[in-house]
Amino acid sequence: MRNPPKAMQSLIDLAANHDTTVDEMLAALANTDKTLLEKNAFHVLQAIPDKNMPNNIIKFASVHYVMDPASFAIASIANTAVMGNMSDKDAYSVVSYLLNNGWMRKVPSLLYFACANGKRECVEYLNKQGLYNSPVDWDYWLRAMDESQALQMAKVLIEIVKPSREDLLALRLAAKSITPMTSFLDQYLELNAVQIDNTGRNKH
Repeated sequence: MRNPPKAMQSLIDLAANHDTTVDEMLAALANTDKTLLEKNAFHVLQAIPDKNMPNNIIKFASVHYVMDPASFAIASIANTAVMGNMSDKDAYSVVSYLLNNGWMRKVPSLLYFACANGKRECVEYLNKQGLYNSPVDWDYWLRAMDESQALQMAKVLIEIVKPSREDLLALRLAAKSITPMTSFLDQYLELNAVQIDNTGRNKH
């Protein structure tokens, strides 16, 4: 791999410094020739240390944002924050920064994956941002999660988002088999004595 040009070295050094703030990174990126940045972005991104730290992952996002404000990479970074091993507090720092600064659209996936991964501080923030909209394509979201995540999603939704009974029934009916989530919802919705098929009809 070719070495980056000398004109990029100061930006690379700044990116590599753990103490560099996001504002400092943005200022340096704004003063960098965009064509030069696009050709050498890999070196800048690679230089950013410990991308599990919120400040550093935001700096990582800032490079993508300056090159292309509509970059899909930014939404991917936000999803990684709520789905990965990052703490709830740190994930909230990342997601709230990206949304508050208009770096990405308000996409529902953030809310559902935050619920599924027990990121309650994120869920509270995302719910206030209006990311929960009924009706929900529950079938889509259940296919994107394993059984433990689906159960966690249902519990956190009830705890924080407080969906209507109709929405929770729709979630229950979207399940194609008996799972920990369906058993939980049957008990919560007091459906123990009712067998529910996947057509949406109640069978006594």
